[in-house]
Amino acid sequence: MDDFVLLKSDGVPTYNFACIIDDVLMKVSHVIRGEDHLPNTPRQILVYEALGFELPEFAHLPMILGSDHTPLSKRHGAVAVSQYREKGYLPQALINYLALLGWGTPESQQLFTIEELIERFSLEHVSKNPAVFDPKKLEWMNGHYLKSSLPEEITDLVIDYLKKKGLLPEEIDPEKRRWIERIVRAVGDRLKYIGQITDYAGFFFTEEITLGKKAKERFLKKEIKPFLKEVEEKLSRLEQFREKEIEEIIRKELEVFKLKPKIGAQAIRVALTGQTISPPLFEIMELLGKEKTMKRLEIALSSL
Repeated sequence: MDDFVLLKSDGVPTYNFACIIDDVLMKVSHVIRGEDHLPNTPRQILVYEALGFELPEFAHLPMILGSDHTPLSKRHGAVAVSQYREKGYLPQALINYLALLGWGTPESQQLFTIEELIERFSLEHVSKNPAVFDPKKLEWMNGHYLKSSLPEEITDLVIDYLKKKGLLPEEIDPEKRRWIERIVRAVGDRLKYIGQITDYAGFFFTEEITLGKKAKERFLKKEIKPFLKEVEEKLSRLEQFREKEIEEIIRKELEVFKLKPKIGAQAIRVALTGQTISPPLFEIMELLGKEKTMKRLEIALSSL
């Protein structure tokens, strides 16, 4: 080995010296790091021995690569743990996924509790091959943990997320909370992480919506105006604005105007949500309420 530098000319210690002193003072017993540190380990062992320090156990993990098999970087979507938390990923899902990057069990088990990971993890089963970070697999795994959670637990997470986004006030009364829980149940298994609540149900929490250009061009055409006008008029007469009554009116008008649901119902969906994908239409109309539904239909009609 070369005669490597321990102190720079300005007196600042180099990594290969500073990390040893740091680890010794903190009584570190195991140094586990990426295989890119393999060249540093023999040098550090020499310094440990020269200073008379007891050697820790050294282990080196395979590198984590992006989907193109180059070292993971921000262009692959690699971000800080705090950003995953802000998006609404669950801690247990992230820990589970990270544990499987370069490590596994003989039976290729994918889902682990923290207790199982503590019990089963061993360096002997760490792969020598680089691991590939797959955001889609992490999303799938987080979705699994969300499905396993109670609606009440997901509602709490959704409320916290929407508060941080400024879409909900700090104080939520019991009635409002029940309404949000109904929205969470309506969205159902679509959520892969909490941040997607604004993708599937953001229109519930804003007064005005933006009509997607493609959705508007495809479904809100001039020829749909008579149908929407009739639906608006019939809905305005409802005293009880409930899912069952709403569905009866819309299905009847679809028959009268000889429209397929994927045309007529989709036009209503776009008018109310601004998008083509949402929870079930009749359910979201009840959850939106009569006043907001009427207002959005009126805006859509005036734009035709």
